Amino acid sequence: MKKFILPILLLSLTACKQQPMGEAKTFTLDDFKTIELKASDATVYQNDDLLLGNPSLIKYHPDEYILLADRKPEGLVTAIDMQTNKINYYVKKGRGPLEVANIKDLCIKNGDIWLSSPNDKKLLRLEGLPAQRSFSIKQEGKVEGNVLHAVPYRENNILTMPLGSATDRFHLLDADRKIIDTVGVMPSIDMSDLTLNNGIYQSSISVSPDSKNVVAACTMYEVIDIYDESMALRCSLRGPLGVNSVAVKKDIGYGYVITYKPYWLTFSRVVSNNDGFWVGLIGVDIQKDEDLGQTGISKILSFDWNGKPLKAYNLPEKISTFDIDAKSKKLYAITEEAEPRIVIYNL
Repeated sequence: MKKFILPILLLSLTACKQQPMGEAKTFTLDDFKTIELKASDATVYQNDDLLLGNPSLIKYHPDEYILLADRKPEGLVTAIDMQTNKINYYVKKGRGPLEVANIKDLCIKNGDIWLSSPNDKKLLRLEGLPAQRSFSIKQEGKVEGNVLHAVPYRENNILTMPLGSATDRFHLLDADRKIIDTVGVMPSIDMSDLTLNNGIYQSSISVSPDSKNVVAACTMYEVIDIYDESMALRCSLRGPLGVNSVAVKKDIGYGYVITYKPYWLTFSRVVSNNDGFWVGLIGVDIQKDEDLGQTGISKILSFDWNGKPLKAYNLPEKISTFDIDAKSKKLYAITEEAEPRIVIYNL
């Protein structure tokens, strides 16, 4: 599976004042307890009724489901019942009621499935029906503004990351999906002639189940920001490889594109629970176009919510996405290959 990080086209040349960083902490791979996962630690999920397309997300549901965001004609959400091996599909691709154009975020909150579709600004909630071993769409709404991410936050609140050109890091939305506050701060580095925005700081985000912690891990920088329950920046982590990328602009006549020197892919996918979070490390220096096909996750790093490094899991093969069930100590992942597989590791 190939991932492409496209240049960001910016037509506005205005600059904004840099926002302050919180407490910065530097870490290296030596700060973690290294765990070498072996192929023998993994189980490949087998089901003759399951044909994977190109799943972009995997999520473990505590009622013993594996959920996939996959572009299947039957539905964009694949729900695998691990008790019965039965497969159900939910949410058709489209622009009509109870349909979405794409899925960017797939979350579990109080047993319900939440998914966001930035292309049509939709946020859907699928209610769990334990007695029927199924789910039903119970809530559909559009979020205010153009967004990169939209996830459930506190009760009756939604947290969004505005679209790339936005200079607000996050927006807090009410039950009607309307913006009620601007929260968070942009990471600050020395780019005096550039507008700091979410296009430069492309990120994965995760909210702890108790909504007391939020983490944002940058894709192009070695920056992980941790926020507390008031969305104050608790600390900013810098590492682990010591790469100092710089965003630069290239004039193309009617505006400019943002590129990076070095063009380094760092983090991909972040998941969390109430005790801490896990982030996937890519760590690839993009020297040529062919390198874009080598962007799988090679390590998973775990931290507590104070930013303390805990464990580094070295993977025997690259994966494209993952989830962690800390209770059963299992890692659920999709392999990075032409014909992807679901693999489950014992941690």
